[in-house]
Amino acid sequence: MTGEMNQVPEDAKSLIPKLVRAALAQDSQRVESLARMAARRLRKTDPDLAEEVADALVQHGASASPLRTFGLASAPADHDSQLSLLRFEEPEDVPPPVLGESEQHTLNRFVLEWTSRSKLVSRGLRPPTSLLLVGPPGVGKTHTAYYLADLLKLPLFLLDLSATISSYLGKTGLNIRAALDYARSQPALLFLDEFDAIAKRRDDPTDLGELKRIVNVLLKELETWPSNGIVVAATNHPDLLDNAIWRRFDQVIRLGAPGRQARQELIERYLGGALLKDGQELTHVFVDLTDGLSGADVSRWAERVLRQTVLTDSDAIRIAFQELPAVWPMRSQAGLRRAFSKSVKAFLGDSVSSREVGSWLGVSHSTVLHHLKGDETSG
Repeated sequence: MTGEMNQVPEDAKSLIPKLVRAALAQDSQRVESLARMAARRLRKTDPDLAEEVADALVQHGASASPLRTFGLASAPADHDSQLSLLRFEEPEDVPPPVLGESEQHTLNRFVLEWTSRSKLVSRGLRPPTSLLLVGPPGVGKTHTAYYLADLLKLPLFLLDLSATISSYLGKTGLNIRAALDYARSQPALLFLDEFDAIAKRRDDPTDLGELKRIVNVLLKELETWPSNGIVVAATNHPDLLDNAIWRRFDQVIRLGAPGRQARQELIERYLGGALLKDGQELTHVFVDLTDGLSGADVSRWAERVLRQTVLTDSDAIRIAFQELPAVWPMRSQAGLRRAFSKSVKAFLGDSVSSREVGSWLGVSHSTVLHHLKGDETSG
């Protein structure tokens, strides 16, 4: 829905929790009843929003796909399992990914060129339509795809590998062709996650020929993808991709563990001014302690901290430290305490006592003094 929450009248707001419960319970009749009630209540204060709700109800049927609300036909399905080959998503309010300077520049360039595609086409230039995201798990590949779809206001289709890949010879290729044909038939962002599963190198001696056919299909599709849509592919294993695939992507962004600036942005985004000591922000301390974590790990840690600060009256700094082992299982408690102690003292100096640092760590001030002296065995 397009209306902001603060524009929804109070009597319509009261229906939102009920709608959520009915949807989670998959009670379609209850959802429709509540949605009709919401449309009636919105009619006077926000007629456009009421019309959008009503249109969604009109388009909905017992076996209808939510795609019909957008004037789209149902996505193709595997002939045998009847599972949909594509999942439909509507990303909304997706925050920008936290990227390094070079990666951000590449992403901004891609967005600028795609949004300026009419100008480029008028000059005989082909606008970019494909983006390859490379990097280990947790670095933001999926988030970046969702952000692009939200930013560019494109429906997002995800290729469902569990439904697409078949044990029957030739079936996987047919499924991929059907999914690609559907995705390119309307303005959309097609997200091919785990891309290496279907774009493997064609020099596998055990391949019976289907792999070569699939890669050949992908090569042709990427080269001729319509300019009103985008293909975003993501892989954790770039070494498995066929060499020719690389040349078909307009841009390649290699994502890695976030640097210092990126970690600081992530922590500030989630925790804001929660990590305060006498008015001084201790974000820098936790930027040090999260060095080496992926962006997903940093976000997961910050969310854990937020949950505990909401539910308890404990010091946010203490909670922030206590939650670190959950995302740093390979680091010892003593190592984390030592790093925290040294970073806090380096940042705050004499304005913080060893006893206060110990209260954050849950240890005695003498243990903190050992850590500050570099005692590797204390803990």
